[in-house]
Amino acid sequence: MKIILNSMEDISNSEIGAEKAKLESYIKRREEWIKNCQEASSYAISRFDILIISLSTGALGFSIGFIKDFVKSDTIVVSFLLVKLSWIFFTSSIISNLLSQQTSYYSNQIEIKFTRLQIRKKRGKIVNTDNESTYKCQTKILDNFTIIFNFISLSLLITGLILTLIFICKNS
Repeated sequence: MKIILNSMEDISNSEIGAEKAKLESYIKRREEWIKNCQEASSYAISRFDILIISLSTGALGFSIGFIKDFVKSDTIVVSFLLVKLSWIFFTSSIISNLLSQQTSYYSNQIEIKFTRLQIRKKRGKIVNTDNESTYKCQTKILDNFTIIFNFISLSLLITGLILTLIFICKNS
């Protein structure tokens, strides 16, 4: 009888060990997820934002240089409003992109807090579950704002380019 009880304890201890290993594996994967989120978001933001800001700034500089160097002063008056509007659109594109960077940054910071909260929960520590739902909600809102700002930024860039091209066509 004693042998059977020892065998049952061994099985029970091995099951507990397996569960503990499974939990540690899960926690390790979540910690890796945090690291990957940080790296991916940093890379994605930097690439898209650099592109939009470079294109907007370059188009703004090109349009200013184009007026100064290539257009005769008597024809500028006819469509100067177009180029002024394009400058406003390019500048607004840059501002919108900077706002997108901010919302994305804060969303990632909250996502990291949320994931750390999940890890604490899995480790059996006491956590405030209200924070969990708050973090999810905040992340979703900020992610939506990031998407909206990126869309606005791209739309403003395209509109500014179109206005600049119309100006060039009218004045060349």
